[in-house]
Parts: sequence; C-alpha cells; structure tokens
Amino acid sequence: MNEVFHPHEQLVLLQQAELLIEANQLCDALVMFNRIIDQSRPASYLLQRRGWLRRLTGDLDGAIADYDRAIALSPDEADLYCSRGACLAHSMSMCPEIDRSVRLKCLEEVIDNYLASVERDPGNASAWLALVEAYLVQHDWDEAIATYAQSRPFITTEQYILVRAWLGCLAMCLAGDAINDKDKVPLHDTSIRLGRTDWCVAEIDGLLDELKSKQSMVHKFRHAMEIHQKFLGHFYENPIRSK
Repeated sequence: MNEVFHPHEQLVLLQQAELLIEANQLCDALVMFNRIIDQSRPASYLLQRRGWLRRLTGDLDGAIADYDRAIALSPDEADLYCSRGACLAHSMSMCPEIDRSVRLKCLEEVIDNYLASVERDPGNASAWLALVEAYLVQHDWDEAIATYAQSRPFITTEQYILVRAWLGCLAMCLAGDAINDKDKVPLHDTSIRLGRTDWCVAEIDGLLDELKSKQSMVHKFRHAMEIHQKFLGHFYENPIRSK
C-alpha cells in the first residue's frame, strides 16, 4: 500500500468523489475511490461504497470482491451481505446460458447472503424483498410465498410495498394459488412511481423468459406477465434489466 492519507486529506477526496457521484460521473468517482482505498487503511465503508460503484458501472466481479473484503472486516454488517447477494444474483442473470447445476449452486449462495442479512438485521427491507425474488428464481414458489408473508412488518415505504406486492402476486400466480384482491392493491395504485434504479427487474425478466417455453406453465405464465407488466408501468423510465 502507498503512503496513507491524512484523515483530513481523505475526507476532502471523499467529498470530491461524492460530488462526482451526484453529477452522475460514476467512472470518475470510481477512479477517485480507487485512489482513496489504495492510500487508506482497510475500511469496510470505503469498500462498500466502491463495491456499489463497481456494480453500477458493470464490474460485478470487482464489486463482489469488495464486498468479500468488507464482510471480512465487518462480519455483522447486514447491508454488506444484501449487497453481495444482489451482485451475485445480477451476475447470474447476465449469464443465462450457464449450466443448471452451477446456476442452482449460485442461487443457494445468493439466498444464503440474503438470509445472513435478515438474520443480522430483521428490519432490512431490501434483503427481505430480494429473498422473495431469489426463491422465485429458484422456482420455490412456496418459500417465496412464505417469505412474502413474513416480510410484511418490515416493508414500510410505498415503493417497497409495491415491489413486495409484485413479487408476492407473482409467487402466488406461479404456485397456482388464488390472489386476494388486497394483495394487488399496490399494483393498481398509479400514484406509486419508481425510478430506474429503485429495483432491478433482470432476475424476474430471466425467470419469465425461462417459463414461457414450458407448456405446463402456459396459463400461469400469461397471468404472471399481466402482473409483471402492471409493475413495469410504475417506472418513470425503463428499469435496469438483463437485456
């Protein structure tokens, strides 16, 4: 490691990096974080922030490596496991051609990360929703429904209430269960709007693409697509997707 920054110098550089992020100059901000981390003592919050930047700029392997290092430094930080699980899931969605056995092993790792997150912080809404999504991608409809129900006390913002409704209705639909009207209410509430980065739909895109060719799922798939399109209609602009 090079000579370590003085704390004040590090703070100034961090402020500059955050201004670059606000200006959406993410690649420049990443260069700044590389410099800060290279010349600072190991710190999980720096690695977490760079991991987030790496994910946004498409370097998923680099992001996962940063989260691995951050977790080694702060093993009780729930958000780190959630973020690592999200990177693993997104990485998997970008490689739909991978062998099924490898895919299932990766999914188990994704789920383990989300479970580790909610165990450390039961109020982590992002981890709960991501866990429902991971069970869906795993085709474990029953576990997805159970987690959907279990997550209810921890989902409080209207945006996340909408995401939860979308995932829960998809799970019930794919399981062949009847969907109660109250579960659909957020999907019909047009006042709830989502920004492009509020939720990545890549994993569900991949799931639906996989199911559309299954003859046994024709009716369920059609219903699931109706729910999915209803959800997509809440975005101001196209959400983050796999294609």
